Amino acid sequence: MGLRYNVYLDSNRIYTCKKCKTHLSNHEDIISRNFRGQHGKAFLFSMVVNVNETQPVERNMTTGRHIVRDIKCRQCEIVVGWKYDKAYEVQEQYKENKFILEAELLSQATYLNPPIFPPFPTFAPSKKRRVYKAVKPQSNPIVNQQSHGD
Repeated sequence: MGLRYNVYLDSNRIYTCKKCKTHLSNHEDIISRNFRGQHGKAFLFSMVVNVNETQPVERNMTTGRHIVRDIKCRQCEIVVGWKYDKAYEVQEQYKENKFILEAELLSQATYLNPPIFPPFPTFAPSKKRRVYKAVKPQSNPIVNQQSHGD
């Protein structure tokens, strides 16, 4: 199957997969918090990363008929929400090509300073000899990690 290369978001508030902590979206990409999913509260996002989409299906939802695709976390394959491909109702067409992530399936990471990825060690010379030793880059600790939402 090969290696999976994930996108790491550079933001102070990041929504991640609750199971594996893979980055999914930025807090700034929330369009609306007034949605409901199968597991309760859900958010409408303009952009998500690190997901795989299933085949489109037609579903009757509380706001009418839509063509949607489930979206799964690319790392652990858990369904985290869906993508709207088409809305038949004119007043619902703003959802097209947008994403729903269910709050129950998310964790939220808050950073004082966004981490710089990838966090590979850098090398610096020692003062005594010309021997190089690994030095860890300064990390930006996670300030608060909660199950979901605001």
